[in-house]
Amino acid sequence: YNIILQDSAVFRRRPWHYLILDEAHNIRNFKSKRWQTLLALRARRRLLLTGTPLQNNLMELWSLLHFLMPHIFQSHSEFKQWFASPMDAMIE
Repeated sequence: YNIILQDSAVFRRRPWHYLILDEAHNIRNFKSKRWQTLLALRARRRLLLTGTPLQNNLMELWSLLHFLMPHIFQSHSEFKQWFASPMDAMIE
């Protein structure tokens, strides 16, 4: 992850067939420079590997899903409305 931040210009020069990230919990913050740098890479397919379960909140899940399928999970606020609101209602 440090190399991609240091050499992002080199990695952005070409399109990639696959972008496979291990330890994907490292990109669960969509506001981080790491997430934004990796999202800017052109790749036909993306795969995230992690052994760390999602524990904190739905926005971390959105960060990972948007990274994988930005055309489906476009809106952060819409995702929150879809999933957080029903959960909040069930808890209440």
